[in-house]
Amino acid sequence: METIKNKQKISIIGPSGSGKSTLAKALGEILDLPVHHIDCLYHLPNGGTDDERQYIDKIAKITSQEKWIIDGTYSRTLGNRFLQSDLIIFLDFSQEFCVQSVTKRQFGSSRVGLPEYYVATEQGLERLVSHHIPRFQEMVKNHIAPLVNQYKDKVLIFKTREEVDEFIGSLKGGN
Repeated sequence: METIKNKQKISIIGPSGSGKSTLAKALGEILDLPVHHIDCLYHLPNGGTDDERQYIDKIAKITSQEKWIIDGTYSRTLGNRFLQSDLIIFLDFSQEFCVQSVTKRQFGSSRVGLPEYYVATEQGLERLVSHHIPRFQEMVKNHIAPLVNQYKDKVLIFKTREEVDEFIGSLKGGN
């Protein structure tokens, strides 16, 4: 895992509810890297969303830095993020797992690493379950898979939470 510990620019992608923010937080602590959650860059404290140009500029500013972890799968930033990344982690979890995860998150603990203002709503949960999560496989086929193939030498793909936990455990064990 020494090669992973040398990575300074990490992108984490996956469907809603796959644990991107949780993994980003854990990797940030282990590797001593700053973590940036795309949801926090796009969704504003007042409940609105950022202007697309400003949002893309925020991502570009982060990716021009020497060290970062960015979690999130907004497709319009993936090409540049993948290009800039030393490591790309793809959480390719089942739709059923992700629906369970966002439902549990809605009625349980808050999202790891996100600010207080970022609170999921009933309406947001319904949109995740009915739109974002089911649509993710289409995004994989049309947009993510070609990029993953293009950058395959720096991609790790995890299919289960257990694989992620084992990965994190191996990094912690190497300290």
